[in-house]
Amino acid sequence: MNKPSSGPGAMPDLASAISTSFKQRPFLEPTFVKYHLAIDAQAFYRNLEGGMYPALTSPNNQYPGSHLQLSQVLEPKAEDFLYYLQRVGGKYGWDKRKKYQKDNMDAVRAFVERPGTCLYVFAIDGKQAGFALVTRIDNNHEQQPLEKGIMKPQAIETYRQQKGLPDGYSPVEIYKIGLFDEFTNQGYGNYFLQRLMKTLFEKGKGIVYLDTRDTNHEGVLRFYAQNGVDVFYQEELSRDVVFDTQNWPRSSASVEFVGPPYLPAPSNVNIIDHSREPGPVSKDGMNKDGGDSGFDVTKEPC
Repeated sequence: MNKPSSGPGAMPDLASAISTSFKQRPFLEPTFVKYHLAIDAQAFYRNLEGGMYPALTSPNNQYPGSHLQLSQVLEPKAEDFLYYLQRVGGKYGWDKRKKYQKDNMDAVRAFVERPGTCLYVFAIDGKQAGFALVTRIDNNHEQQPLEKGIMKPQAIETYRQQKGLPDGYSPVEIYKIGLFDEFTNQGYGNYFLQRLMKTLFEKGKGIVYLDTRDTNHEGVLRFYAQNGVDVFYQEELSRDVVFDTQNWPRSSASVEFVGPPYLPAPSNVNIIDHSREPGPVSKDGMNKDGGDSGFDVTKEPC
């Protein structure tokens, strides 16, 4: 396991030691490697201006004839999150982790339904295609019970130090993200990750953080690297899965898109569409107030 070299969160630059690929490890093995990744607002906008994100800047050319939507469920429930978690990550053991089991449901519910956590749903041509759960990170961050590895504020401080960023960058975590199997390997993941990152930076966030494991798809690190999201730390941890899991049915609060033609979305969903251009925002990652995002956000920004 990689450990701090000195001071809170101070760690060596691991860029040369970390590969952008791995051989997928079965999630039932005794240990797994957890990768910590991040991108800051300055890097994102440099990439954007440098042409790194054609899926975002010219989606009509990248996905001709497709209608892509990023939608926010304004009052997500734990059952909504667990349904998407199992639908997307079941084959990688996401739903088998101890922290998502019945005896920890109070903690899961408090985590998903707290202010500052947002559930986003992806849609392609009116059909649900995937999801992302986004949550805040602050200095008073309480690690979710049964969460393994480095504390999130320490991870953020590590990234900030490695990149030489000043204090004051407001971080946010993409806690989970993924597409349904029928929409993978078609390039859609690039659009939805880029659109989500841009949305979060437009809301004033300075660092977008996430983590992944070597029990996930073996191409996941390449995917993040081609979208400008870099691995800055890794650690080996003991297995955290159980064998007795339950199926999570679709919750009545989940979003179902219909179309084309597209019917109005349910009242608890805030539609964010690439056809709506957001207003001007700060690109330095220091704008904590977010500015005019061009979106009707009715709960604490994620």
